[in-house]
Amino acid sequence: MLCFAYGSNMSTQRLAARIPARFVTTALLPAYRLAFHQQGGDGSGKCDIVPASDQSAV
Repeated sequence: MLCFAYGSNMSTQRLAARIPARFVTTALLPAYRLAFHQQGGDGSGKCDIVPASDQSAV
């Protein structure tokens, strides 16, 4: 399984402590953006990748 990561989730050591993981490559996802549109129970921002044209995820 491939995944996109940002922030501390880009740490291969941190990720490997949770699941079997290895770095494959860097990539771009054209026509998509990160939308920090949810709040975690600890008050931190949570995000998803959404189409760049999706205005409902502001």
